[in-house]
Amino acid sequence: MFAGEVPRGTTVLGVDIGGRTRAEAATALKDGLGKRVAQPVSVRINNADATIDPKQVGLAIDYEATA
Repeated sequence: MFAGEVPRGTTVLGVDIGGRTRAEAATALKDGLGKRVAQPVSVRINNADATIDPKQVGLAIDYEATA
């Protein structure tokens, strides 16, 4: 029934991907999250605050697998 289609009502971090093909959903995720996931991330380790660059530490989203 849903072969090749993401179930309606599905969202990922606020991006609506429901009712789309997996390829369309992956594109929507990349468009909706691409800039957001490239931004520095604030972290706290013990009592120390730091900022990391996701690219430098190898963090990324696999849009196709997520869809």
